[in-house]
Amino acid sequence: MEAGELAAALAASKGHPLQNETDAGVSQGSQAGFGAGRQGANAGLEPDETTYCSMIEGWGRADNYKKAERYYKELKRLGYKPNSSNLYTLINLQAKHEHEEGAIRTLDDMLTMGCQYSSILDTILQAYERAGRIDKVPRLLSCSILVMAYVKHCLVDDTMKVLRTKLWKDPPFEDKL
Repeated sequence: MEAGELAAALAASKGHPLQNETDAGVSQGSQAGFGAGRQGANAGLEPDETTYCSMIEGWGRADNYKKAERYYKELKRLGYKPNSSNLYTLINLQAKHEHEEGAIRTLDDMLTMGCQYSSILDTILQAYERAGRIDKVPRLLSCSILVMAYVKHCLVDDTMKVLRTKLWKDPPFEDKL
């Protein structure tokens, strides 16, 4: 692992600004910027799941969406699963930086990981409200998330409105509803 990259993320997570781009230790090496150090070796240290999760958090606190997203993608590519804090950080960055396509992918990851619908809805609402972009929330939410949240809170009329406006392409699924 390149010491400069880790130091930059740690500094960023504590609110210390980077002096310049080389402080970030950006390299063309493998593993999302973890590569050979300045002496040509990484001292036998390889990034692990905790390292990637920490990098996502550090760059998120520094409001560096591109780097946080880069480490998130690499974490997933290596077969690791993001933790709930990583998902929360990424959704907040995506809301703030107007990246709805990324938010939709993160929501899909949350669903795949088995996050509760109410937790997903709460996270989205908080992030987009904080970013002053609450009007974008309906575009992000799938019908199933919205319906499950409504059902959980006994909002039958709202549930039925959503289901009536849905254009079904899967009649057997519709019949199961």
